[in-house]
Amino acid sequence: MRRMIAISVVLAAAVAGMAGCTSSSKSSSTTAAAKHATSGGTGSGSSSSVCSDIRGAVTSDMAPIGKALGSLVGSSVSGSASGKAKARTELAAAVKKLGADVQAKAEAGDDQAVKDGAKKAAANLDALATDPTFLPHIKSMGDIATATTKLQTATAPLTSACSGS
Repeated sequence: MRRMIAISVVLAAAVAGMAGCTSSSKSSSTTAAAKHATSGGTGSGSSSSVCSDIRGAVTSDMAPIGKALGSLVGSSVSGSASGKAKARTELAAAVKKLGADVQAKAEAGDDQAVKDGAKKAAANLDALATDPTFLPHIKSMGDIATATTKLQTATAPLTSACSGS
């Protein structure tokens, strides 16, 4: 139970960063605000609306990622080879789904910077899901933070495009 609570806390922090809820600098926030102002404001294709939809997709997609991470750590600790294999497959699929969902939400919008950020983030997430140094190295609770950092790095192009929206 403690393991799942800790994973939930770490993943909640990751969701905030990956969904573009925070801005890493004042200049990126100003740039995002300028993009927002030129992309139509609050309409259904505006960057604000699309980024909100993307944040919703990220939030939804983090649940299966968190579950798979917890299963992977649990299987590693218990020594279950079949459990690890299943959890790795589930985690890879969940990470790829996150990329596909983010890109699909961005395509509904008018802001090319958001579309480009989502496309790059989706490509990064696909690469991460198949990276031989990512999944096999998640074996303990300490590895969850590293995995979260890699997920945040993969989605950085999208975070930059949606910050301030």
